Amino acid sequence: MTGPTTPSAEDGSPPPAAAMAPLRLILDGAATIACCQDLHARLLSALRGGRDVVVDCAALEDADLCLVQALLAAHRTARANGQRLWLARPTGDVLPDLLRRAGLGGQGGDDAEAAFWKGETP
Repeated sequence: MTGPTTPSAEDGSPPPAAAMAPLRLILDGAATIACCQDLHARLLSALRGGRDVVVDCAALEDADLCLVQALLAAHRTARANGQRLWLARPTGDVLPDLLRRAGLGGQGGDDAEAAFWKGETP
């Protein structure tokens, strides 16, 4: 039996990020200022591999604006690098409640960010 293989282009080079399955990053527990450094590091690490990233927030128990800032920064970084980053649906209760309390109502600054908060796949 052989192990899993990584698809490659005809020349043997790795495929572009869009051809690989997205990396699923699961956020659980708390995503607050107390753990913001770890959250930022996890998001950057996920993007560093060059793959698209889907962030699953369904298991979050607590969050503050640190999460919103980190997700927005990661989304913008992904777009700048030609990657996609989106939220898994359903997002759970914590993130939508946080966006409402922050007065964001799930809307970002532009169409891509508005779609991002709704969990729409780019």
